[in-house]
Amino acid sequence: MKRLSSKHHGIVDYFLIVILSIAPSVFDFQEKEKVFTYTLAAVYLAMTAVTDFESGILRILPFQIHGAIEFSGSIALVLIAFIFRASGDLSAFYFYLCFSAIHFFMAIVSNYSIIRANQ
Repeated sequence: MKRLSSKHHGIVDYFLIVILSIAPSVFDFQEKEKVFTYTLAAVYLAMTAVTDFESGILRILPFQIHGAIEFSGSIALVLIAFIFRASGDLSAFYFYLCFSAIHFFMAIVSNYSIIRANQ
């Protein structure tokens, strides 16, 4: 049963963007991992800002597509974590394993079929 509303999903999205933005400094990522993480934070911010839900600003991207991107992204982040492990950055490896698990969990519990109330 999907329990996370689109409103709460948006709040969590912005919180995760903040986490992405501070993680490279807090966990002392290597340079390539820092650049990747800051880029991911910017892309994630842009996607959230253009999503058609309460937390969106431009509201262009359907919330269902947002969900599909997050679900597939959660799987891709596991692969990214192992690439970071191979490069020797264990802090980035563990961060991205946890981050991918959070994204996967959000994809499972979010109700992407919600239509915005103010439409």
